[in-house]
Amino acid sequence: MTLKDYLNTMIGDIVLYGAGGFGKELANVFISHNIQPIAFLDKKITGTVENIDVFHPTKFNDKNVTVILSIVLHKTVRNEVINYLKELGYKNIIDGQVIRAHYVDFEQDYKLVMSDRLKPLSYLADEESILAYKQNVESHLSRNYENYFESDDYMQYFAKIENNNRFQTFVDCGAYIGDTLLEALKNNIEIETYYGFEPISENFKKLQDNTKNISATIYNAGVSNSSGLLYFDNKLGSSNANQNGKTPVQVVKLDDVLNDVYIDFLKMDIEGEEINALLGAKNMIHKHKPNMAICVYHYINHFWDIPNMINDWDLGYTFYMRAHSSACMETVLYAIQGEK
Repeated sequence: MTLKDYLNTMIGDIVLYGAGGFGKELANVFISHNIQPIAFLDKKITGTVENIDVFHPTKFNDKNVTVILSIVLHKTVRNEVINYLKELGYKNIIDGQVIRAHYVDFEQDYKLVMSDRLKPLSYLADEESILAYKQNVESHLSRNYENYFESDDYMQYFAKIENNNRFQTFVDCGAYIGDTLLEALKNNIEIETYYGFEPISENFKKLQDNTKNISATIYNAGVSNSSGLLYFDNKLGSSNANQNGKTPVQVVKLDDVLNDVYIDFLKMDIEGEEINALLGAKNMIHKHKPNMAICVYHYINHFWDIPNMINDWDLGYTFYMRAHSSACMETVLYAIQGEK
């Protein structure tokens, strides 16, 4: 089922619960498919967003609308929100992450090879990893997200390394505003030295503020397999590298900028550029064998291509997979040393 087909299955008027960034993203997705949301519901935001009126959930009178949950939440909190809306009388509630899942695709000109897709089943380390892999890959391939797998772990990027409460060097690719760093510090994970890479200037300024009291080196750049300009194609709320893209982003190669730096934890959440970035850090990874948390959810084929590539390097990693959100989103591959 295509995204257009899925959106056309929705009945009645559309309202979006959550008028923040995800809500704006989904509003534009609907509008681009000639579906005009009639309202936002939000407990904190008032006025208008994207020229759409915002109402407190208790103040909107029509309960027969389709409510799109447009906030990314851990499943426990998400269920609480859904129950809250049902208690108010809203009957038809849809998780907005299912809409996002419909525009996760294969990389351009990708050829699906069955043997490559089956390989992770032979080396993923536990049953939860296998369930996350099998059910989420099948959900994407069938475009049916009723049976996706979602993990209980709430600490994304630290789910399989949370017993390590100290890192000498944390390399954070896709640092955003430093939210992963702040979550680690909040949970008493000690980080001696932090390297952050964030290409978006607005986010980078906040990253500067959030790292000013620690030992940190931050770069207003993304990461890839070479240093220079990379062009991104921004559409449907995602941002993927594309030779025809119109948004230039400065990127660096980790093997160049961190050549002499020892690292013991590497995180990547970089909008589908993970494979190239890993290749650009290959020497560093072979030398130091850091624990790694690498996002695989930006392209369908990354679910197997990323673990297969690292496994083929034969560096002694144990592999886990955890899905930290609904509808296959926020799925992370954990490559952990010292467990075999």
